[in-house]
Amino acid sequence: MFAKPRIVATFLLAALLIAGLTWSVHAATVANALDFDGVNDSVTIATLTNAPLANSARTVEAWVKVPPTFTGYGMVFAYGGTAFLSRLSVGIQAGKVTVESNNSTVTWPATVNDGTWHHLAVAYPGSGGIVAASVYLDGTALTGPVSTGGNQALATVSGPAYVGSLNGASYFLTGTIDELRVWNVARTQAQIQAAKGAELTGTEAGLVAYYPFNQGVASGTNTGLTTLSDLTSGASTGTLNGFALSGATSNWVSGATALVVPTATATNTATATNTATATTTPTASAAFIARGVSTAFTALAFRTLGAFAARAVAIATSATVAVTRIAAFALFFRFGYRFCLRRDRCGRIASEQSLEPAEEAGDGGEEKVFRMMQCL
Repeated sequence: MFAKPRIVATFLLAALLIAGLTWSVHAATVANALDFDGVNDSVTIATLTNAPLANSARTVEAWVKVPPTFTGYGMVFAYGGTAFLSRLSVGIQAGKVTVESNNSTVTWPATVNDGTWHHLAVAYPGSGGIVAASVYLDGTALTGPVSTGGNQALATVSGPAYVGSLNGASYFLTGTIDELRVWNVARTQAQIQAAKGAELTGTEAGLVAYYPFNQGVASGTNTGLTTLSDLTSGASTGTLNGFALSGATSNWVSGATALVVPTATATNTATATNTATATTTPTASAAFIARGVSTAFTALAFRTLGAFAARAVAIATSATVAVTRIAAFALFFRFGYRFCLRRDRCGRIASEQSLEPAEEAGDGGEEKVFRMMQCL
């Protein structure tokens, strides 16, 4: 995510005067997805715990990217019985969104295979037959569904689920999938719009399976990383089959959404530190600034600048207030390390950093930290 500046980290603890925001720190989140080659790539979920069955309400949603060259029929997600009558599948057919269940195939006239990321959601209310399902593309409701085979009620039975194929052996999808979610409720358009650009925790009401795909090294060598994690308590893990797990296709790749929404808890307290402590252990004081409000982490043992940058990302991915830009600054002996984080429309973190001369610890460093707010 970032390159480490080449410098020997030998420095003193900086003295900073910082006020007011409390953060909780979590590990940084990678923003990956899974690419399917359309030949034999598929994920098998042996048991979809608490899956919505029979004609009950449900929602399936995911981010998908399908190339224009894919004009066939491939599944994004399918689950239930082996017979056509007893399963539900959501796929892309000739570039259009298609839903199948109980001898009914319904297609919505909107182009998806344009090589760009789209958020797809199918919400079924639990009555009215498959045509009563609402389909949303990038949060916009699609109209004009065309049905073949009538308008049957759903009759889903318990059975395995598949990502990227119908049954692990046919209807393979060429494309990339991110943020797959299965709910046992029919999500409203407002709910879908509100949550499509944010990663979930896995504990949301009605969420029965959640696959953020934040695994592996994007386009790296991921041999052996063949388990897809479900973040809900149902733990419906999937097994990857057929993937090369190396290179830019048929592998864990960069995701569309990195849907990390920072959260922060504000406080009315102000604290100050104004001491510089010599130590034989390389340490530094770091200031993290969000929309003009700052907090300090002092006496932290950042042995390398890379360790500091990792902490900056961790701070950015843990805040409870959605901030669009975060600046981080560490004052090392004779150097200021500048690390700015920006978020795109989907919430993905992009970083930029620099190492520049700074006043020695305790001598003008505070002013330099607050000038970092210009980065916001």
